[in-house]
Amino acid sequence: MEYKESVVTDLANFIVLNIHKVKVRDVAIRSGFSYRTIQKMFIFYLNQNISDYISGMKIQMAANDIIYSPDSIESVAIRYGYSSVQSFTHVFTKKYKISPRVFRDINHRVYVQSL
Repeated sequence: MEYKESVVTDLANFIVLNIHKVKVRDVAIRSGFSYRTIQKMFIFYLNQNISDYISGMKIQMAANDIIYSPDSIESVAIRYGYSSVQSFTHVFTKKYKISPRVFRDINHRVYVQSL
């Protein structure tokens, strides 16, 4: 793995570990590269810019919480920084093609049956 790729991998891990509070600016500062350079590196290695990567990880981790935690959809939305359940539902439905509630119902049944 080349140096720049390892930097992007490390930053991706940093994003996941700090998903509840991380901002693009934090990632750029942590990288030691200019904002423009680190954006280009993310696009080259991950095929998306930093902001899209953060947003994607937030919704993916929120989906995981919807399945495996008893927390309300509202609590999950707030945990991942959405300003309202409506905005969270909009983003979630755009990605998964179903609402968070339906997603929970379908996946929770599958999870419980597998126990």
